[in-house]
Amino acid sequence: MLKDRLNSTGARRRLITFLVLLLFVSFITLLGQVPDTKKPLAKKMEEIKGDHYIIRTTASINDAKKVLNYMEAMYPIYTSWLSTKHAPPRFTVILYKDRQEYIEAGFPSNSAACYRTRGGEWGQLNGYVSSDEEYMYSTFAHEGTHQVHHMYFVIPYTEGQVPIWFDEGMAECLGGNSGRRDGKVFCCLKDGRTVQGRLRTIQDAIKHNAYYPLKELFALSQDAFYQNGELCYAQAWSFCHFLATYPLKEDKKRVVPAGDYSHIIRRLYEALKEYTVYDAGRDKRSRFHSYEDIYNYAFQTKDKKPIDLDELEKQWKDYVLNFEEPDEEGKKQELAAQEIWGKIMQAYQTSKWDDLPPLIAELKNKYKTTKVFKGAEFDINQLPEIVKWKKEGKTEPYETLLFSEKSSELQNWAIQDNVTSSLKTWRVEKGILIGESPDSYMTFKQETKLDWTFTVQFKIDKVLSEKTTSEFNVGFLVDRVLEIIPLKELKEDWNEVVIDRINDQLKYYLNNKSLGAIKLKTDTSGNWGFHIQNAKVLIKSVSLKLK
Repeated sequence: MLKDRLNSTGARRRLITFLVLLLFVSFITLLGQVPDTKKPLAKKMEEIKGDHYIIRTTASINDAKKVLNYMEAMYPIYTSWLSTKHAPPRFTVILYKDRQEYIEAGFPSNSAACYRTRGGEWGQLNGYVSSDEEYMYSTFAHEGTHQVHHMYFVIPYTEGQVPIWFDEGMAECLGGNSGRRDGKVFCCLKDGRTVQGRLRTIQDAIKHNAYYPLKELFALSQDAFYQNGELCYAQAWSFCHFLATYPLKEDKKRVVPAGDYSHIIRRLYEALKEYTVYDAGRDKRSRFHSYEDIYNYAFQTKDKKPIDLDELEKQWKDYVLNFEEPDEEGKKQELAAQEIWGKIMQAYQTSKWDDLPPLIAELKNKYKTTKVFKGAEFDINQLPEIVKWKKEGKTEPYETLLFSEKSSELQNWAIQDNVTSSLKTWRVEKGILIGESPDSYMTFKQETKLDWTFTVQFKIDKVLSEKTTSEFNVGFLVDRVLEIIPLKELKEDWNEVVIDRINDQLKYYLNNKSLGAIKLKTDTSGNWGFHIQNAKVLIKSVSLKLK
């Protein structure tokens, strides 16, 4: 019967049509399997294994071993807080040999490492080898906290079942603020990377009543947290650090601190574990059916009496504002550091260039943890280059670039968004720093006590809305008051603003035209920065000349 049907003309035509379509589909499928030559092909990765981590890498085995050793040292720190020790056979870390390879693999250009989940599965920690090993390790350790959280809380916790302040606060506290001491890795350091980048932000917010009360911090959504990231990361870190170490600022004897409130962190992990395992508390077997249940359980004294959150908030604020206050031994160090710093400034001002290197080395080696050193760190890092510059007989000021076309990241800049916006307010694209916001500040985190000239090249790209005033202000931030240059008559092309500081006087220039001067108090410290309102601004370079 089948043969008779094929013998008919119509059937033969239908068969031929079917075969042609089949060949066409097969051809298209084969085309789809041809590698895209425009994208880099996957490179062969070497693999090394530890007890808890697998490192797959395109970098050298030596670099991979360094990262592996650090992450293995972090593992007991992560798990010491957890109520159960269940873990996958090994966590996976992908280590790229450099930043370019990392970006080509599809990861954010403004990151040094990131953790990506894969649906309900545990994901991979991805990052690259950096010449700044302290920064590299702290970033890997921060993202490694998220990796452990994902394992511990079972579900894709990015769905919002774990409070964002706790997730990011612990990542900053355990990972971002970790470091080596006497051959061991400690967390919750007083002078760690997170402290250096976050402390001033939260101190300023507390001083100006611009922080989130604890009850509001606890209620923040992921979107709200990330939209005000500069403040939220700083506050989340400082509160978790406070819980872990109080009344100490760091525990020098323990790898993992055991502060008076550290039990609260453990109870949060315990309650959130149960909450997430039982479908965000919807399962009747869970003791916790809301965040309120979790917080009521966690925020208790060790003898299980409720803790007054308002009183705890007052304690935390006082702790943060006095974070840098030294103990008796520290006070002696401060006095010694102050004496050396005085000698450094005297040698600098009298052009005794040969006296500077040994004094700087002594301050770095003996007194790096002092307030004196931290307050002068930018100067200390620049002075060796200035000495070299001067000894070569050059008379013009030494110039350092705070941003240029070669800059790719904004690690040394602090951002404060004054309104909620879906825009990424400050970003780097093709060598240009772009500021685009309804209302936002960006300031350089470090300062100098030397005389200087600050120069910015910029142009206004567009106004965001015709319904409100647009501004771009460049200035010097002193006690959170920005001395503003009014920029009204601008060129359509690139403009140049210059701020000159000599003998505690600021002189302002716009496109070589004087805009007047401002007198500062003696020994005024501050930061350079920008304020943008209802505009998109392109910045080509930001430079600083030290005199």
